[in-house]
Amino acid sequence: MAELVADLENRGRELSRRYQQVQLQTAQLDSLPGQIDGLKNTIARLQAAQEPKTDNPLLGLPLMKTLEVLGGTDAESAKLDREIAELQAAAERRTRELDRMQTELEPLRAQKIRAVNDAQDAQTRKALGISGLGDDLEQRGRWLRGVETTMRSILEAGA
Repeated sequence: MAELVADLENRGRELSRRYQQVQLQTAQLDSLPGQIDGLKNTIARLQAAQEPKTDNPLLGLPLMKTLEVLGGTDAESAKLDREIAELQAAAERRTRELDRMQTELEPLRAQKIRAVNDAQDAQTRKALGISGLGDDLEQRGRWLRGVETTMRSILEAGA
């Protein structure tokens, strides 16, 4: 009988201990919905704080997408840099060509001025009836006008 009473006391203690654990776990389970709601609110608040405050959607991309966009932007920038360098080189060539043509044009302008003066002299002589030199000057004047017209068209095409 003493053994049975000792066994029953041990079982009673074990059941009491289990009951206390069940009570503790029940209390913990009852508090979980409140904690879950609190955690959901915290997650929502953190996500709202993490979202970009700008109208630019590119600022909120993940790292891999950002790197892809950056790679595309870098490639486009390099392409534009190459195009700019090519255009600058072409502009430098055209500037040198324009300078060369203007240098070539200066003596022709001086010749034109002399030819115009000579032509005016020839017209004056022709009007006065003096012959000889006027015919040659008139032909030179026509030739120089043709050269001037050609050079102007070349310069306009180059610019």
